[in-house]
Amino acid sequence: MASETRLIIADDHQLLRDGLRLTLEAATGYHIVAEASNTAMLEQQVKEHQPDIVVSDYNMPSGNMLEVLARLKDDKPDLKFIILTGVVSGTLYKQLLDIPVDGVLLKEGSMDDILNGLTKVSQGQTVLSDIVREQIDRVDEILTSRELEIMNLVVKGASNSDISSTLFISPKTVDNHRSNIFKKLGVRSAVELAEYARKNGLLSDG
Repeated sequence: MASETRLIIADDHQLLRDGLRLTLEAATGYHIVAEASNTAMLEQQVKEHQPDIVVSDYNMPSGNMLEVLARLKDDKPDLKFIILTGVVSGTLYKQLLDIPVDGVLLKEGSMDDILNGLTKVSQGQTVLSDIVREQIDRVDEILTSRELEIMNLVVKGASNSDISSTLFISPKTVDNHRSNIFKKLGVRSAVELAEYARKNGLLSDG
């Protein structure tokens, strides 16, 4: 008999964790070893229970999820992650895949999507919702990775000097990138840039 896949499920909403637990307990081949309701608890439970796969909401309290995922993946390279999110942002999806996580699924999807995702991730595949793929393709078509970094900093109110220090590039290079971003997106100010980025899912924080 094949051994069961050890899972941790993480979401700050008890109702969602309960629904996920019922679905997974009814499926064959999975054993939920722990649950977490925030990022600090997730890190603790991963260290304590040594799961094979973590199924987690992206937006949880008590820490930056991207940083938490990066730490856990660095510590346990074989640990697999499926991230559930309601955020529509190609930039965020790219950041998650850069860690790398093994699946990004939208929370509006079905439980069957999660089960199918678990099967594929267990087999070493990467699983993305159709909308996730579309948003990543859109981001890749519009701006380069460096331009996306700078755009997000501009939207957050960073000056050229701030961006220069953060990214270790010259203020002149920042200014050139900024001009290219404005031209590509057809905007004339940081306010218009922010509006465009939010409407088109280009912000890393959704």
